[in-house]
Amino acid sequence: MYFDEIATKWDTQRRIIRAKVLADSIFKKLDNPEKITALEIGCGTGLISFELSDKVHEIYCVDESKEMLNVINEKIVNTDIHNIFPFGIDFLGKNNYHKKFDLIYSSMVFHHIIDIENELKKLHKFLKENGYLIIIDLDIVDEKFHIEEKDFNGHHGFEHIDLQKAIDKSGFHNISFQTVYKGEKSINNEIIPYSLFLCSARK
Repeated sequence: MYFDEIATKWDTQRRIIRAKVLADSIFKKLDNPEKITALEIGCGTGLISFELSDKVHEIYCVDESKEMLNVINEKIVNTDIHNIFPFGIDFLGKNNYHKKFDLIYSSMVFHHIIDIENELKKLHKFLKENGYLIIIDLDIVDEKFHIEEKDFNGHHGFEHIDLQKAIDKSGFHNISFQTVYKGEKSINNEIIPYSLFLCSARK
């Protein structure tokens, strides 16, 4: 798996700085964050969750990459943080977490998901009433953006209106979008600009 292969090299300075910006953008959306139990989907090495760990009650982190989860577990040991709980992708299917979470968030994950509506419906049932859904992801990008990712077959970003329709259809309301990050990616000596939106919704 591509993400297993790069897990130990994932935490570049660029990604660390970006995670701080994105975590701050999530935090600004929350009421009473110190009481929130959160779930991060596709957590990677936990860059965003570690930034939020001192601001929310507890965070469950889910990822399909075992090597990414190994990195998180090492960080937990090294930082002595006790409110981050990493699990594999089958975690939610094996446990009854119906209406457990006050917040579900993801960053740069949904463009890897083929069936967006099905994923949104799954997440909807894990949120408490009036809970937050926050999706950070790519605006439409050049297809070359993903050329280095082996076997990539996802979306090259999203049109806001298309994602909004899927979220609305899945039972969420109060849907809004804002640009939270602009960056550049170097691919084969070519600079590819990109921007990230934050989409927030409530159950």
